[in-house]
Amino acid sequence: MMRVGFQGQLGDVYSDVVAIVQRSAGTIGDLRIILDKIGPHMVTVRHVLEDPALDTVLSRIETIRDLEPPSTGANAGAPTGIALHRIVPVLDGYIWFRRNQQAVTWGALALGALLAYKLLRKKAGS
Repeated sequence: MMRVGFQGQLGDVYSDVVAIVQRSAGTIGDLRIILDKIGPHMVTVRHVLEDPALDTVLSRIETIRDLEPPSTGANAGAPTGIALHRIVPVLDGYIWFRRNQQAVTWGALALGALLAYKLLRKKAGS
């Protein structure tokens, strides 16, 4: 029985898997790290992967990485992330806003009323 191998070539599956592993020796270790990190968040990761804007976001992240100067010294070549900690306050603000939309609405109305009161009071004093 003939099987179609890696990239459409004929061959057995075992040799194809060996070839893949040899081409990217660190891939299996990288996959384990990735799966360990995303395991508890699998549903969220799936939502992110299905989002139509994912390619655009990944492109922007690659641009940010390209703008960073290369690391030198002992950490050269080590993965450093993309400084996601910088976006956490923005996400926290968005979450607070979404959870407290009525408070924001009432706050805006109160601010508008205060401004109107101050303007009317100033106009009456003139």
